[in-house]
Amino acid sequence: MTELALTNYSWGLKLATKQPSETLKELETKLSEILGTCERTWQHQVSIYGYDPIHTGYEIVCNDRDKLIRALDLAKKALQPLEFEEAQKQLRVLYSVQARVGENISVEKKAHQMALLLGDVPADLLVYAVKTNAKQQKFWATYAELWELIVFKLEARQNLLKSIENKLNSL
Repeated sequence: MTELALTNYSWGLKLATKQPSETLKELETKLSEILGTCERTWQHQVSIYGYDPIHTGYEIVCNDRDKLIRALDLAKKALQPLEFEEAQKQLRVLYSVQARVGENISVEKKAHQMALLLGDVPADLLVYAVKTNAKQQKFWATYAELWELIVFKLEARQNLLKSIENKLNSL
């Protein structure tokens, strides 16, 4: 992640109750209210399946430093992870409902290891990955499988943060 020092875990618990799409929609709406315009920018990649849109950032036209700082704080809140123990609980549930495959390790130990690896993932994205994987996979989820579910959503939020930071730095 970025060099953020995110420590407000109560915000992470609030964030964990939302769907990632809901979080992004609310975030973009609030940022548009603060900044006036906050639109996604896209590039298109050509593949054998046609044109794939790739989110590259946000266009921000506001030049008001105070508004940009408020927007930056809001964007940081959307990256708030769960407290380690809470993340471990979520992962423990996942590994309790999935079948163990060849690993001679307890559910608690596996959840602990994965919580260490996923400790900086925003709360709603971690909960989303756990729920989605539990519904779709019968065997213990790997880090790569969980990461694949959240990477593009996380990159969109990080792009938003970078866009705001770049705009602030350009003033």
